[in-house]
Amino acid sequence: MCGSRPEQSRRACSAAVILRLLKGCREREYGTDYHSFLYIGENFCKMYDSLEFIYNIVEFIIYLLWDYPILWILPLFLYLLKKYTNHSYFKYFYQQTPLFIALFLVILFGFFTNQDNDQQIGCIQFIEPVYALKNIVYFSISLALVIVALLFKDKDIRVRVLYLELLYWLIKLFIINKAHHVGIGGYTVANVTPFDYLSLVVRLQLINVVLEKKAKLAKVLIVAAIVILCKIAFDIVPSMF
Repeated sequence: MCGSRPEQSRRACSAAVILRLLKGCREREYGTDYHSFLYIGENFCKMYDSLEFIYNIVEFIIYLLWDYPILWILPLFLYLLKKYTNHSYFKYFYQQTPLFIALFLVILFGFFTNQDNDQQIGCIQFIEPVYALKNIVYFSISLALVIVALLFKDKDIRVRVLYLELLYWLIKLFIINKAHHVGIGGYTVANVTPFDYLSLVVRLQLINVVLEKKAKLAKVLIVAAIVILCKIAFDIVPSMF
């Protein structure tokens, strides 16, 4: 019987099932063992249904991880944070200069890759070209606000400007970068990416450091994740009604 011996390979097992099925077909053709054929055919269908069910589960998990990266990014960041907390470079997460540099890099990356201006809505509206006027305007506002915040040494003014830039970025994330509608039926996918989460973490941590609150980075990661989950709900919930 298939699988009765531990040393039997998977290929041999599959071959045995196919041979049994073919044997049942031949027996059915000559009318020698009709019930045996039905038994083998039913078992083959059950095996196929089981494999199809497993495939659907795997496909669903991949879909979730692909379209909603926050589900794996947050646990990954928390794991790395716990593992490398004692490393020397961890101090840069609590210094203004490295965080300002990180924010500048995030803004530049978002501009040149169009990650910060992703307004594609399925086949209706496509992503703007990198050097489109709209993209340049959005980029310039963020860049100008961060430069102003960097130039002011006064903590209160710097924090207010950073809050203003954060508010502007959130409005762009929630209102301007709308949900994606894909497929013939207009299936809705939240317009969020790992880049959005990373951008938000950098902004929140910079404000945290400027305010000298010294909140743990884990809390910042969790707050950023909650905001991204709100964005996902903001994109998807309206399409349900």
